[in-house]
Amino acid sequence: MFEPHIGCAHASLPDGRDAHTVAAVPWHPEIAAARLLTGVASAADQNGRGAPAFLTAPAAADGPAGPAVHLALAYGLASVPDEDRGATVRALAQLGARGRLDGAMLDRDLAELVRLGTLKVPLLTESLRAAAALPGAAPALWPVLATALPRLLTSTRPQAHAALPAVAADAAREAGAGGELPEVALAQRPGSSQLLVQARRLRDQLATHTTPATHPHAAKVE
Repeated sequence: MFEPHIGCAHASLPDGRDAHTVAAVPWHPEIAAARLLTGVASAADQNGRGAPAFLTAPAAADGPAGPAVHLALAYGLASVPDEDRGATVRALAQLGARGRLDGAMLDRDLAELVRLGTLKVPLLTESLRAAAALPGAAPALWPVLATALPRLLTSTRPQAHAALPAVAADAAREAGAGGELPEVALAQRPGSSQLLVQARRLRDQLATHTTPATHPHAAKVE
């Protein structure tokens, strides 16, 4: 006995599997993210094709945004295709605006993937810069950067990541954040490398406001 073939309008679309999965469980973004995570990951570490339309759907859903969604975000922020990174940036901003972005969870994923060499730091930085530039997104993005920056700077060669404190300084300015971050203590060192220059800019930006910027994952930068 054979079951009849049931056609699906999504099947002929370039991202048909992604659209079908999201449409099937719109109330549970974790399930959709878990099922599509392999494709999203391949867009970052294998120069593959991810899911440009996928990540914005879980961000708009009412269900939980847990480990699978945040890991998909981490991969998506460093996806090779431009449209994948663009979709991830929009999803990141939307989750942050809705108060559903877990900065500590995303921080751990980003730092570990950078440490493993899975994510391309220039692409990640480009995405974070784009997210910080979105109107109204900086207040939600700043806590993520404040938490992630120490881990990212110590995860691999810090001199390769001079753009990260630059993006953090821009986000801090837009968010009106202030206080102290232990990792910008390296701004006291002599030298004129871009890492030191941007660390000083971040330090000076934080000094202009009083809103606390400290976080529980402080790390010393060697």
